[in-house]
Amino acid sequence: MNAVGFVSSDTLRANFSRAMSDMYKAEVPLYGTLMELVADTNQQVMAQSPEIASSLAQTGELQRLDMERHGAIRVGTAEELATLRRLFAVMGMEPVGYYDLSSAGVP
Repeated sequence: MNAVGFVSSDTLRANFSRAMSDMYKAEVPLYGTLMELVADTNQQVMAQSPEIASSLAQTGELQRLDMERHGAIRVGTAEELATLRRLFAVMGMEPVGYYDLSSAGVP
C-alpha cells in the first residue's frame, strides 16, 4: 500500500514517458506522424483480424499496444548520468545503454 502523499512508480513512469514523448513530438513533428501511422496500422490489422484484437485483449496487451517503450536522454557529465540513474530507479527503470557522442563532434 502506498504511503499517503506518495505517487506510485508506475504513475511516475507513465507521466515521465508521456512528457518525453510529447516533448519529442514537439521537437520532431514527423515523430508524431509516425506514431499516428503506427496506431492507424494497428487498428487496420485488428479490424481485418479480430482474433489478433481478441488475443491482445485477453492477455491485457491491448492497452499497452500504443505505449512507447524507448527513449534517449542526452547527458554531458558523469554527475548527470548518476542523477538520471537515481531518477530511473525511483520510476522502476534502468538505463540500458550508453554511447559517447563526443567522437561525432556533438557537444
